[in-house]
Amino acid sequence: MEQSKANWCAGVKWGLQNPSVVLAGEYLPPPLDRLTLAHEFYRAGVLLPEMVEVAGDLARRFGVRKCFCDPSEPRFIERLRKERLWAVAIKDEELAGINLISERLRKTREGKPGGLILSRECRNLVFEFQRCHAPEGRGVQVPGLGQA
Repeated sequence: MEQSKANWCAGVKWGLQNPSVVLAGEYLPPPLDRLTLAHEFYRAGVLLPEMVEVAGDLARRFGVRKCFCDPSEPRFIERLRKERLWAVAIKDEELAGINLISERLRKTREGKPGGLILSRECRNLVFEFQRCHAPEGRGVQVPGLGQA
């Protein structure tokens, strides 16, 4: 079987009123089609210069090739580009993202291609998945981490 070449990318959510988030993930294209979220930066009260620094550090550390950004702040995306980071705005469709994550988690549980794996380092992300995905009163089974 041919080995898939990994691509590293980052997801950027400008905090403003909420915590700012930068996630670094490794994507293995088909036949594996797997996303592994390996690193999380999650903090409230972060200003743009620190977000740019974090994104740049992750790009150097992991070889991040592209930053998929929250579209709410086009000026911030432009700032990442000025720092030579390939940053693009993504559609802000929260429900579509929740459905995609749920589908990838299901595929991981079933051992199928197209899964999502979370590093133990991504504790805040697990909390957010639980908050967004779990029916009232139930936790979410996160592969590799158990009940969140």
